[in-house]
Amino acid sequence: MESVIYKKISAPKISCAWSVMDGKDIEFYKLADEYYREQHFKPGNLRPRKNLLENIRFEFEDNPLDIYDLHKEFNIPTSFLISNKLAEILREFNLQEHVMFSGVTYTLDGEERHDMHFLYLYNYMDESIDFKRSKFWALDSKSLEEGKLSSNINPDDILEDNVKMEEFNDFNRQSFYKENLTEGKIMIKSLRSPIISQLDFFTFRYINKGVYISPELASKVEENKIKGLQYLNDYSFPIIRE
Repeated sequence: MESVIYKKISAPKISCAWSVMDGKDIEFYKLADEYYREQHFKPGNLRPRKNLLENIRFEFEDNPLDIYDLHKEFNIPTSFLISNKLAEILREFNLQEHVMFSGVTYTLDGEERHDMHFLYLYNYMDESIDFKRSKFWALDSKSLEEGKLSSNINPDDILEDNVKMEEFNDFNRQSFYKENLTEGKIMIKSLRSPIISQLDFFTFRYINKGVYISPELASKVEENKIKGLQYLNDYSFPIIRE
């Protein structure tokens, strides 16, 4: 049995100009709406059949980074534009349910290129947590400052230790916590999941919301000097590998 800390990551939002090619604006916005609706309103989320960026051309003025967050630009959470270099690395690791569409069009120095990829994590892993065996606690909101691991929480900031959770719906009912006018939040203390513990790249929507990568993937990213991927000094927690 091994206890490991996954890193919570972010990436810069795409800031270059982009346009819809060949007058296919209606098709693009219809597909973008379909992506949004399937992620937010359909249980289980469906694997996309079409590449959202198929008819998009990005216009870079400088060499692109290896990863960009597309959420704010296209209103699609957990969607990324990634380089061929990063795509090759990710193929060596275990990612949660996702699609990776190749051949994204962009221009640089007047030359049209097609060696970037659209990576989309179309589901969330919250319900894959083994709630009965994982540990949760209620923490004072002020204790959730940057850089605090679960093992370094001040005892005075613990509103309730070992909050019992049987299933995902229990978390939905108790995620916001209040005791003696002190506001807190239910957070993971340590996580157990035979599925998540085997992943190197996954995302949570509600519980400790964010995108996480394994220490093994983090090492590979650093070794290959991937540009754009950033680590967040956020509250963190151990994942138990069995």
